[in-house]
Amino acid sequence: MEFKIRKANRKDLTGIMEVMEEAAGNLQHPDWFVADEETAVKEHLEKDGFGMAAEASDGRIVGFFLVKYPKPEENLGVYLDYPPEKLGKVALMDSCAVRQAYRGYGLQGRLLQGAEEYLDTEKYTYLMCTVHPDNRFSLSNMQKNGYMIQATVQCYGGLLRHILVKDFRNQKKGR
Repeated sequence: MEFKIRKANRKDLTGIMEVMEEAAGNLQHPDWFVADEETAVKEHLEKDGFGMAAEASDGRIVGFFLVKYPKPEENLGVYLDYPPEKLGKVALMDSCAVRQAYRGYGLQGRLLQGAEEYLDTEKYTYLMCTVHPDNRFSLSNMQKNGYMIQATVQCYGGLLRHILVKDFRNQKKGR
């Protein structure tokens, strides 16, 4: 099966929300994935970050990856005691989901790699994400792509999460 991995735009909002709602509704473990409100996703796409879309050959969005440029109160670097100059260089690899029928094609990793290629890694050198400690699929995908567990904390209203970091200071764009 072939997929096009591309930067998402405003027109993809409905497709992204459908994937997000399906992912949130089909979880055996509901605390593994927290769905965003549509207004938050729209802000991701328009001003607070960007998204990547996995598009099937029929044009349907079957997966997404959202990257957020965090506000100070959302910055995961505070859990790691980052000083202000480091906090300003943090990007959140925030949310990813793939329709159940399209899992197993490596889309999470491909979307992540697409996001990293699009991200201004001169400005954002600390890429961070959270993963539930028992979510071995997402954890494995992130670790295969160079993210390392730096802490395990309660966040998002008390949900247990690993905080993973990838330090891009010594890596070049377009590896």
